[in-house]
Amino acid sequence: MRTIYILEDDGSMREMLTRYIRKQGYQTGSFATPFEALPELLSGSGDLVISDIRMPGMSGIEMARTIRAEGVGMPIIFISGECSDEIREQAAALSVRYLLKKPLKDLSLLRSAVEDELFRYDSASAAEGYDDLRTRFLTKLSHEIRTPLTALSLAIDGLSNKTNRAGASEDKLLTISRRNVDRLISLVEDELGTLRKQLFD
Repeated sequence: MRTIYILEDDGSMREMLTRYIRKQGYQTGSFATPFEALPELLSGSGDLVISDIRMPGMSGIEMARTIRAEGVGMPIIFISGECSDEIREQAAALSVRYLLKKPLKDLSLLRSAVEDELFRYDSASAAEGYDDLRTRFLTKLSHEIRTPLTALSLAIDGLSNKTNRAGASEDKLLTISRRNVDRLISLVEDELGTLRKQLFD
């Protein structure tokens, strides 16, 4: 079950938000101040934060800056009685897309914002997972292909450096082998480069 943290210093507002969010099928954690919430927020265990902006001790903006500085990317929705251009700019700089004005007369706006943010967060997480999978695949493939080619190349070098070889026919065979191994290595590097571009561009 998804966990949504609610930060609101007004007790009645906090209770109303908590009841509403639970009714939508989410688990909640509610806090009167950002200081109380920070251990949970910094653990990265939640899925979304709904926060007031004007709170005693630490504002919602300061809370967002703190968790962003620690690499916590979970979505944040601000609710506030003050929605000035300055606050909107500060929120946008913290990747906060929703700033809802109090009083929340239409709670369906909050529900839509929550659903949208969770969907976008899931999509971004999935994309990061795919990037990691692609990286691991390409790394393993590169290793598995390059290792035997390197071993073969070293073996040819070793034979080429031997002093007691059979003669010209052996020299010719080693020269042909070296040329073909070099060509194969070049081909593999080109194909790996093409695959890397296709996977990541």
